[in-house]
Amino acid sequence: LWESFQAAQTTFEFNGNYFEKSVTLQRVHLRKKPFMQGGMRLVYGMLEDSPKEQQHMCAKRLFQDLQKGDTGFQSHSAFCRSTAVAKYYAKLFRSLLKRKNMPLGFGFLACSLYSPVKSDEQGFHFCGERYLKGHFVKLNSNAGFVNEHEYSDHSAIAQAFSHYSFDRSGGSMMVVDLQGICVGEGRNMQFFLTDPQVHSRGKLERFGAGDLGNQGIRAFFQKHRCGDLCKKLGLKKERDLCDPTHKVKMPGVLNCIKWLLAGTSAR
Repeated sequence: LWESFQAAQTTFEFNGNYFEKSVTLQRVHLRKKPFMQGGMRLVYGMLEDSPKEQQHMCAKRLFQDLQKGDTGFQSHSAFCRSTAVAKYYAKLFRSLLKRKNMPLGFGFLACSLYSPVKSDEQGFHFCGERYLKGHFVKLNSNAGFVNEHEYSDHSAIAQAFSHYSFDRSGGSMMVVDLQGICVGEGRNMQFFLTDPQVHSRGKLERFGAGDLGNQGIRAFFQKHRCGDLCKKLGLKKERDLCDPTHKVKMPGVLNCIKWLLAGTSAR
């Protein structure tokens, strides 16, 4: 039912400019059969040995690992780096809301990358995080989907956060694919989110296959309509932070402007 191996646990922190990594050794125990399936990964029950107690967690492994063999550190680190970016902007988002007298419980579960360290054990790379229990809801996706019906108040805040991450990063990245457990109402709303995706525009390395870059950012703004929170936070529009996608020359415009100016001077 279980398989166990010694693993190096790599944790990523993002400071707005670059990532910092820390590594510790852990003995991990994983269920052999997954209990859930996502768009790109399978989810397994997991226990982690610690000095105090065994932590109930879940392990996430790529489909392609089972089909083609372990894809290694870089393939899995993209998920952890996306979470590190999301946690960084969530902290800034909470601070800004607090200053505006709108405190909010909004955060992402910590995610670590686990790598096998012993050649005599049949280990593999995977991402691990605390097991999240409750009704799971998807608030937006990396391809432009916005949940406008279920948990509509929570969804409105989630869309504002995605917009905020784009604004605060100067248009270089955006945190999307917001999903997890949402509880409470009004000022008591709480967000416990997991598996975010970052769209990037070249400032940092790419964030895996789900990073759709400019295409993903445009897909978000094609659907997004700024609500009260975006306006209260003064978030910039896409056009204020992105270069135009096309430039069209209009014949005769310059001469028309000169004619208008000449007519104004004559009057």
